[in-house]
Amino acid sequence: MHEGCKGPRFTATLLAFALFLSTIGACTLGSRLRPNLALPPVSTIRLPPDRAWTDTGVIVQEGDELFFTANGDVVWAARNKAVGPDGLNGYPGWNIGAGGLMGRVGGMKRFDIGARTQPFLMRGSLRHHLYYAPPPIRMPANGRLELGFKDFMQGANTGAFDITIRRAQ
Repeated sequence: MHEGCKGPRFTATLLAFALFLSTIGACTLGSRLRPNLALPPVSTIRLPPDRAWTDTGVIVQEGDELFFTANGDVVWAARNKAVGPDGLNGYPGWNIGAGGLMGRVGGMKRFDIGARTQPFLMRGSLRHHLYYAPPPIRMPANGRLELGFKDFMQGANTGAFDITIRRAQ
């Protein structure tokens, strides 16, 4: 390796270049990375913790891109723990913990959703604190969209998640 390609200065330059490329990529991808706020939401759902899955009434096609935002808390009686849409020990953008918000299409294709209300930390950038806005979720199949809880726990659960679903522009 060339002598100029080592050390903190090279690392900082490489990081700046990567950030520049990701910014250009976001600009060229354009409005697909934003919800269309001019249109009303596709659906607004209140998700009570009395069943594992709730039909949203939304029909999706494979490849559709939807933005989800969720807030609220659910107290799982079996664990005596309150969790938000990211779930117990969940980490926004990386993994959803037990009790967190999930989706599925056609009763089969499951995917994590979570709260999606705060920026995600870019993978591999724990030291550099690079964040990005939550991207849309690409629907994995054709069918009815259902929302539910990861590792659902039956019981005298209380609370609810309020979820807004919007289409990408």
